[in-house]
Amino acid sequence: MDFFKKNTWMLVLLFAFLSRIFLFNPQKIVMWDAAVYLMNAKWFIGQQIYFEILRPPAFPLILGFFYKIGFNEALIQLVPIILSVLSIFVVYLLAKEVFGKPAGLISALLLMLNPLHLYWSPQQYTEITAMLFMMLSMLFLYKGLKEGKYIYLSVFFGTVAFLTRYPCGMILPIIFAVLIINKKITLKNVLISALIVTALVLPWLAYNQIYYNDWFRSLNESQYWVSLAPSEPIYYYIMHLPETFSLTLIFLVPGIIFALRMFKEKSYLPLFIFIIVFLAYFTYFAHKEIRYLLPVLPFIIILASKWLADSTGKLISKYRSKAIVIILAGAVALYVSQFLYVGFWGVNCTGINESAQGLDGIVASVYWPQTAYYGSVQVRAMPGEKDDMYAWITDYNITYFVVSEYASWPPYGNDFAFWDSLTYLELYKKVNDNCLEYRVYQVKKNI
Repeated sequence: MDFFKKNTWMLVLLFAFLSRIFLFNPQKIVMWDAAVYLMNAKWFIGQQIYFEILRPPAFPLILGFFYKIGFNEALIQLVPIILSVLSIFVVYLLAKEVFGKPAGLISALLLMLNPLHLYWSPQQYTEITAMLFMMLSMLFLYKGLKEGKYIYLSVFFGTVAFLTRYPCGMILPIIFAVLIINKKITLKNVLISALIVTALVLPWLAYNQIYYNDWFRSLNESQYWVSLAPSEPIYYYIMHLPETFSLTLIFLVPGIIFALRMFKEKSYLPLFIFIIVFLAYFTYFAHKEIRYLLPVLPFIIILASKWLADSTGKLISKYRSKAIVIILAGAVALYVSQFLYVGFWGVNCTGINESAQGLDGIVASVYWPQTAYYGSVQVRAMPGEKDDMYAWITDYNITYFVVSEYASWPPYGNDFAFWDSLTYLELYKKVNDNCLEYRVYQVKKNI
């Protein structure tokens, strides 16, 4: 026990690992965006079947590294869990740096128990990875305010966060705003920081220019496709507070109230600036999803951790063993409730996998990234208008169509009667799982 008291970081890392390793499920169906990132990873290492330029490169490159060292399709599911574990450990380091070890432990515990973080931990999505890099950037910013050399690591990880998820690049101007406020800005650190950003971003821009003749193709396409997504009301995130925080909101509210009273204190300032800018951006951004809050989540937790750590410290000093038992029992109960809440043992829609098997040529699918991933086959999305179908098939040499009874796009994708009526198609196979019915139609060879 004395060993863990002296090496608390090892205990935090152990608990973080144990809390997430149970989420490893190599049989789970890969979700839409996850399939894109996995296919982009394979593209970067040479298996060039499917690629989306609108996606930032950092996360696919990380996945590609693990593919390169021998991870198969089952083991690759471990990568986001590893990154999730690291994010819990880094939130401990950051809160400890700002407010001390008790605050670090509280922050790690609350992030570990958060239902949103728990749900997305095993998914190959970018939010938790971006969160990890943003926290590292903030950690080295705090260290840089004490020792200037760490500022460059802050800029480095902030840039990697941008290359993981573009909106997270807002941490870069925040770094310089904090340095200006604290009178730590110099011409030297501006120039070196500019070189770091350029060295990291320029290869990706050059890739865009070489392959697409457009330096900013990825950024432009990401903005374009998001602009087509449905918009939500400005109060969307307030409506979803229970899903974002669940029972942890009970602990966070008084801590945040306390933090707001300490607005002018320097230790709180970088956190306040980042949270305000990030929440303002995503509140006014038309398309909203709960997972978009993940990168800012640990900063909100850390903001509240000082009061929570002080309050917990007083409780433990007064009641000692009873308080420890109550806290641990409450943490276990909360974790179990969140584990059940996210439903990892629920429905597994294997039909997406099965409908992609055995196909060749160029396949049109309503689930095009997943069809590419599970079928290792080149894919295209459906045309917007079904009247253009015949000409479109011949223009692009389409060989199969994968459709299902639930398809958000195109609007006719789930209309089995329409597909049955096309004389130049024949039903290749039906797949029924416990979610949906999927159908695969083959283009007749004499079309």
